[in-house]
Order: sequence, then C-alpha cells, then structure tokens
Amino acid sequence: MADTNRKMFDGVLAAMRGFLACCEGSKECGMVCASGVYEKGTVKGTKFISAARKLGMKVK
Repeated sequence: MADTNRKMFDGVLAAMRGFLACCEGSKECGMVCASGVYEKGTVKGTKFISAARKLGMKVK
C-alpha cells in the first residue's frame, strides 16, 4: 500500500524544483500530490483526477 503521509513527497518535490530551475523559462504552476496511490489504476475514482484537471485548465 502506498504511503498517505504528504511529507513523503518533500524529496521528490525538491528534486523536481531543482530540475525546473535548470530549464530556462519554466515555472511551477501548481501541484497535485496523489498520496496513497501506487498501483496502476488506483488513482481512478479519486479526488486527484478532478484536481489535476482543474489545475491543468488554469495553466496558460
């Protein structure tokens, strides 16, 4: 089972932000961290799908 502790994302987020710092013109526009999701298909039916869709609609 996947961990549901949001602090578990800290290392991954730091790495991603470090990578983005190397990409000229890039910026972080938001984040959806799907805690508790690990196995293929388990994200279906969760709040994370609609959250990602809403966030994607705001990106310009």
